[in-house]
Amino acid sequence: MVFGSAVLNRPMVAAAVEKHYEKVLDLLDQDLAQELKIIDRLSGTAMVTEIEKSDYYETRFIPEEMDLEYPLVARAMMWGNSRLNNRLLEDLNVIRSFDLPIMKTPRGDQINIKSEQLKDKFKNYLSPIIEEWKRVVPLQIQDKIVQPLFTINKNNIISLNFSEELDAAIKVTRYIILCNYNFKNPILTIETDDIPYEAIKLYKREKLILEYKRDIEEIVKWYNMLRTETHPTELQLIIQEIENIDNLIDDAQKYVTWNTEDIVYSSENDLHEETYTESEQFMSPVSLQNTISTIHSLTKNVYERVIQTHENFQKIITLSSQWNNKPMYVRDKNTNRITFDNKLTEKKIARYAEVRDASIEIQQLLMEDLLLFHNVPLLDPNLETVLEEMEEKILDGEVEEVEGKKYGEEIEEILDEEVEGNNYGEETIDDDEIEIQTDTILEEFIEGEVEEEYYGEQKQDYIHIQAEIILSNIERKLMWDKYKLFVDEIVFTELQDATLCR
Repeated sequence: MVFGSAVLNRPMVAAAVEKHYEKVLDLLDQDLAQELKIIDRLSGTAMVTEIEKSDYYETRFIPEEMDLEYPLVARAMMWGNSRLNNRLLEDLNVIRSFDLPIMKTPRGDQINIKSEQLKDKFKNYLSPIIEEWKRVVPLQIQDKIVQPLFTINKNNIISLNFSEELDAAIKVTRYIILCNYNFKNPILTIETDDIPYEAIKLYKREKLILEYKRDIEEIVKWYNMLRTETHPTELQLIIQEIENIDNLIDDAQKYVTWNTEDIVYSSENDLHEETYTESEQFMSPVSLQNTISTIHSLTKNVYERVIQTHENFQKIITLSSQWNNKPMYVRDKNTNRITFDNKLTEKKIARYAEVRDASIEIQQLLMEDLLLFHNVPLLDPNLETVLEEMEEKILDGEVEEVEGKKYGEEIEEILDEEVEGNNYGEETIDDDEIEIQTDTILEEFIEGEVEEEYYGEQKQDYIHIQAEIILSNIERKLMWDKYKLFVDEIVFTELQDATLCR
């Protein structure tokens, strides 16, 4: 049939396909009968339970059995347009276009009548659903759009509070608009002007709302983790920041809804340049975006720092448990006895050195945790500026002498060694490759020499100074001591499991 009626009318072709016309009508009649049964059941005019299922996805589902991510109205329209119109009626229209003699028989007329009945029944089924949606959706939007952003659950857990009705309104509106463009001659066409104003207004905010929902879902994830997956000694160290977030959420619950004005900032800097009067500072943030952005940034900051302390905690456990399967002494396989030879002292000294090194590293990790819990940068901002300036000087060729040797000369020596090491036999190196090697060596040199000399010791000095400042507050020191006691107990437990001999 893909070649058109001209080919079908040729004598040899017509003789070969005429015997299949009745089978085509049988299949059409069978499909129409099946669809009429389903429509009758959906409209309540008949109770049909023995609907046959097919291997084809589009014929296997009726509206209530389709993807539940689609609201009822969208499911019904999708089902009608994809199953009835695109699959069945389009095929029937193609057969009609061939102007076959069999379609002018009484049986062909009967099939045409059934197809018109099917379209009418589908329109009669769908039209009340659409009209009810158009009546109800403005009321639902007006009611749900003024709800707060969060739901406060038990045990201080929060969740996103975006109602299913609003989500359904956006999806149905989107699908109604898309139906007019994606389907050829849709069975039921709904013009944009017929869609309720409230639904169109909400649909136009879909992109912003998706961004808001994404940010709030991240807030919920981070906040709930801080509330439920932190040790009590950790929580008390960040409780003030958690309470600040709680206050912002409480204000948002009082003053901000999904109907609050959207203010789209061109950049993050614009977001923080808002100025408030004394009365405005007492009120809620100026916009829905500003509210969510403020809570999001604060929660993210606390979450990332706590995650880093958890990573440090795992490092501490690894350091303190490194001897669990590393015995100092090994029994003789034959006698099952330990032989204390002249290496006994060496083994003890080596083990003590390992414990000392691990202890120093654990203390350094704890000092980092102290700064992280109190929102103090791990790197001195002034030192960071110095490093950036020094890197710029080196890149610009303004190098300084260190231990009687210039950085530039040292880089040249390293580069010469690299080039000589690669120039073997008759192979040569292109100028581009040399330039790439130069850039790579320069970056490694900056990261190595400069940071090793200026960064290592000064970082530790900076951390210790900041730790002293933090612990000068008695209340903070008491809370920190409780956390250290918690860590010490874990470390001591791991050390008790160390293997002395095997």
